[in-house]
Amino acid sequence: MDPQRTYVYNDVVYGAMKFRPDVMSGATDDPIIVKSDGWPTYHLASVVDDTEMRITHVLRGEEWIPSMPKHLALYEALGAPPPVFVHLPLLVNADGTKLSKRSGDVRVTDYQERGWEPETLVNLVALTGYSHADVDRADQDVKTMDELTEQFDLTRISHTRSTLPLDKLAYLNKHHLRCKLERARDCEKTRYNIVKIRLRPILDRMFGADAMRDISDDYILRVAMLGQQRVDTLLQVPERMAYMFTEPNWNSRTCRDFRATVPTASFQHVVMAAQALFQQTRNIHADWPAWMTTKASQVAGGKAAVQKSLRIALSGERAGPPVAEIAEVLGLHRAAERLAAALAWDEGAVNKEQPHQLM
Repeated sequence: MDPQRTYVYNDVVYGAMKFRPDVMSGATDDPIIVKSDGWPTYHLASVVDDTEMRITHVLRGEEWIPSMPKHLALYEALGAPPPVFVHLPLLVNADGTKLSKRSGDVRVTDYQERGWEPETLVNLVALTGYSHADVDRADQDVKTMDELTEQFDLTRISHTRSTLPLDKLAYLNKHHLRCKLERARDCEKTRYNIVKIRLRPILDRMFGADAMRDISDDYILRVAMLGQQRVDTLLQVPERMAYMFTEPNWNSRTCRDFRATVPTASFQHVVMAAQALFQQTRNIHADWPAWMTTKASQVAGGKAAVQKSLRIALSGERAGPPVAEIAEVLGLHRAAERLAAALAWDEGAVNKEQPHQLM
């Protein structure tokens, strides 16, 4: 390598670049290309490898830019044309330091173990250090693999270092989880991964494998779909939707605090009416709107009060999915039985903490 020569190449990201080895920090006119044990260094191995495999484009981190004079000289010595080089800016921490194990999660498995979907991680990285064309779209941050593949353009890669937008993880994950749950309806492979591989082990630990044996895969999937708006990750479904697998604890602080603010007559009137509806209806979605309108006109607080009373009775929670959807997934017969149990508790027949029994 001639230390007096100026090496020139055009990088897709950084543009035209010139190097004089004799003025570069740490450069040498006699680089080591074979170690004392006979093994080649990266410099020689990568150039030979790329030449033999007829590599057309090399994408690598910006830290390899100072090595370009060595590599260009090796290509020339071998009589091989160099490929197109695309040096990528590094991902860094918010303070500009390099990502490392000491500064947080840097392994893909770290994010997977916390429940983030693979599609979410790909999407997150794709938002980093790249200028997307569809910036005016309302959901511009949400990208599928097909969209990323179709729209990818090397010239849109930024030449500045970037930080991962971790504040977007939950938002992106909700979207990709919803799409995955919808695919699971018709895709056996996706359904198997969600139910058998990811949810059943958690449910077995929470409620016992013997008790979960009679709970169908279809029911577990429907519970996950019901609760997906209430969670950031699939791993949160068993805990957040526990009332779909076990009777609510109506003696909980949440239930007692709620009942202290609602007149007994009003609560019982709503719950008994809903119990009758669940026992009689053949189509809860068709009958629910008219029933709700009627009950709302009879109760102080209107629809909101009716929904809150029934949600407490069915789930023991103040917030959650729509009541009719909870009842439908539970099964109307089971939902009616649960309302009867809630009435018994409210009337004082159940005056101690309810045992948690599986469906």
